[in-house]
Amino acid sequence: MENKRSVPFDVIMALVLMAIVAAIAIDGIFIQHLPWDALQYPVFCFVVFYAACLIDIWNSLAKKDRKEKNIHSNVKNFYITLFMFLGYCILTYLIGFIIASIALTVAFTLYYKINKPLWVNLGSAVVIVVLYIVFGRVLYIFLPKGILF
Repeated sequence: MENKRSVPFDVIMALVLMAIVAAIAIDGIFIQHLPWDALQYPVFCFVVFYAACLIDIWNSLAKKDRKEKNIHSNVKNFYITLFMFLGYCILTYLIGFIIASIALTVAFTLYYKINKPLWVNLGSAVVIVVLYIVFGRVLYIFLPKGILF
């Protein structure tokens, strides 16, 4: 009997996410409007996103026993996190680094039900603002302010 090989759902989702990111990058949503110093951060985000998808594809295809494969919460959390990260890249373009980073932190604390979310969000907001100031004033790497501001 012929053993059919099916493509795992994880691989299909990773490829769909990679296609969405490629479409955004090819369309030039970031490249046409940002100078090079502000472009470095979104490009880094896209590279990390692609690396996460490639690692997930590698892990999905490397599984030897497909009969025991079950989709559990870790895979779901992985894809929800990737969608949050993609939304973060788009929000960084629209509203800037500071507000988008704080929004991502709030989304993570709400979704993953972190203990003491107020302290986590306040602490991360302080760190984000300090990083923004350090990058701009000390390192002269200007993080995106967003096209809306």
